[in-house]
Amino acid sequence: MSFTDRFTYHLLKLAHGWLNRLFQRERSRFGATIGSVAFNKIAIRKAHARRHLKMAFPDKSDNYIDYNLRELHRHYGHMFIDALCGTRLIQHGKVAAEGRKQLDSAYSEGKGIILMAGHFGNWELIPTWLAVNGYQIVTVAQRQKNRGADRFFMEYRKKAETSPVYPGASPSDMISSLRAGKILILASDQNAGKHGEFVYFFGQLASSPRGADVFHQKTGAPVIVAFCQREQDGSYIIRFDQLPNGDSSASVMERFTTLLEKEIRKRPEQYFWFHRRWKTPPSEKP
Repeated sequence: MSFTDRFTYHLLKLAHGWLNRLFQRERSRFGATIGSVAFNKIAIRKAHARRHLKMAFPDKSDNYIDYNLRELHRHYGHMFIDALCGTRLIQHGKVAAEGRKQLDSAYSEGKGIILMAGHFGNWELIPTWLAVNGYQIVTVAQRQKNRGADRFFMEYRKKAETSPVYPGASPSDMISSLRAGKILILASDQNAGKHGEFVYFFGQLASSPRGADVFHQKTGAPVIVAFCQREQDGSYIIRFDQLPNGDSSASVMERFTTLLEKEIRKRPEQYFWFHRRWKTPPSEKP
């Protein structure tokens, strides 16, 4: 690793230990500070997020966009800090779950579960909550560009027993995990390039991963959706639900994206607008 990578790794380890010794109100203040610094200093990311908010809400005023842009940075300051303290938050009762009956009913079938989540609220708390509560899971986690950050987060996720694997892991291994009755967690709202499935997201076609649909067809595993939103008091609520059948011609990804958009419209400041969701135009489809 380069000096920058090693420095990042050790800095994150120190930050993790320090943050877990703080009271929640202290972590909350620190998270707000991080969000404020990011809003005022990181221009490129802010420009991406502003453009995507305008694409999603073309009829909204500049004041609406500016407000949600500020709150977006504030939210992700909190989210980053809380993700590093996920086990502590759960053990202290700061993360509630709704829809556990639906989750347990699907889990008891023994076919495994395909759990679809989006980059909304604090998605990092979902696998941590499942692991703490004794579910057998496999989490597909993106590789970080900074090798030090990537090493830290992989070690952190393994310690939390969320069983992380990279997206390039063997599909047959993921299918085997489902057939062993485990929960396969997929973040299903990232650009998947020209070979992805194009679905409508805020009225515009966006390339989306095909994995959930493929795994569902091959294994018959039930599909559960999960959203984790942050409340005003700093606590979180994870909501589990079965993916509705809806239109029989609609794919798994289309139905999930419809639900995700509904959640985002309620709290647009909690979505990861920094991601280039519409990066691949439909004209690039093979």
